[in-house]
Amino acid sequence: MKLAIFGATSQIAKDLIIRLSGLQDIKLYLYSRNPVLVEEWASKLRSRNKINSYHFAEFCSNQQYDGIINFIGASDPEKIKLINSDILKITNEYDSIIINYLNVHIECKYLFISSGAAYGDVFSTENHDRTYSKFKLDNQSVSDWYGIAKYCTEMRHRSLYQFNIYDIRVFSYFSASQNIEANFILSEMYRKIRDNSIFYTTDQNIVRDFIHPDDFYQLVCSVLFNDIKNCVLDCYSAEPITKKELILLMHDEFGMEYNIKKNSKLISTSASKVFYYSKNKSAGGLLGYIPRYTSKESIVMEMSKIIKNIKHHD
Repeated sequence: MKLAIFGATSQIAKDLIIRLSGLQDIKLYLYSRNPVLVEEWASKLRSRNKINSYHFAEFCSNQQYDGIINFIGASDPEKIKLINSDILKITNEYDSIIINYLNVHIECKYLFISSGAAYGDVFSTENHDRTYSKFKLDNQSVSDWYGIAKYCTEMRHRSLYQFNIYDIRVFSYFSASQNIEANFILSEMYRKIRDNSIFYTTDQNIVRDFIHPDDFYQLVCSVLFNDIKNCVLDCYSAEPITKKELILLMHDEFGMEYNIKKNSKLISTSASKVFYYSKNKSAGGLLGYIPRYTSKESIVMEMSKIIKNIKHHD
């Protein structure tokens, strides 16, 4: 199988590339804005002979691929702020390149890595059934543009029902290769452990569902190696985790000190999405997908690797 991967510099893409490169009879063609950097990274992998690195400009319809996986689109909150509404243009630009390719190679599978943000503002209550998306018509925030870009792309894909297009919505993802300086709750918690400082937060509880890299890989492979119709699939772990559970877990497993402020107005990067997890389990029915790890198990496994690596280099 020949797979093209757009956005090969993203961390979730790299985690997947490492796992895919271990498969027999597979060749990976990685596309990015910095192919030299990707080539240097790939050269350190065991299966480097299966990997080729190219600039986006080198992609054309003359090449033959069995599948294309598109990771284009920033996920780091700080990068999303910088891009703002331009995320619409960027997402559409690379999606159009791939759609044009599908017009020539109709059998090729296209996996678009979307986000739970495509649902918009539906995560404020636990009982919402998550069967529609909700966005403001004006005064959009930075995070709105990111979700709108994913939503518009998904709607475009549903209209192209003749193609093998699959939108995979990622809600929360954590791995040992995470950027520990990024503005994510687990990255922030790690920095508190590293710096021996206190994690301050509000008493507002939130729910997150962290999919393990192996489960994400399992879901992607299920799509690649099974025949299903054009559709959207949500990522999910064996069990979500609440913020209260997460704080206690980080304290018990890694010694993180914390201070919970009652009725506080501390600014939280996660406050806009209270119950941010999927209720759509269609991947199980369509593909037999059964996640192996809970959010709690994923966090302990991956955070342990990060802390071990840092201690090793100290």
